[in-house]
Amino acid sequence: MFHVVKNMKGENDEKNYLKGFMMDGQWIWIVNGLLTIAGVLLGLLYADMKKDITKQEAVLEKLADKVHDIDKVVAGEYVLKSDLTDVMKIVFDKLDKISDKLDKKADK
Repeated sequence: MFHVVKNMKGENDEKNYLKGFMMDGQWIWIVNGLLTIAGVLLGLLYADMKKDITKQEAVLEKLADKVHDIDKVVAGEYVLKSDLTDVMKIVFDKLDKISDKLDKKADK
């Protein structure tokens, strides 16, 4: 697989060893392997994140439906402004009548 390149004196030389390693072209396989592993890991991470986002979108949609249902209930239970104005007019008319009667009693 790897071969050791000897220097001029016939001794093993690390610089020549690396030079021989680079010349063999095996470093390309290592770089390709590392890049492939990194790509696979990033792909798995992306797929996991995408799945989590999809789950969160489903939860958000359910919560939006609940809020919409609550909005319907709340809107149905409150008095409308026009109804309140009508009732207040009736109450004030009655209070005016009572006030007039008290004024008549006080005048006698």
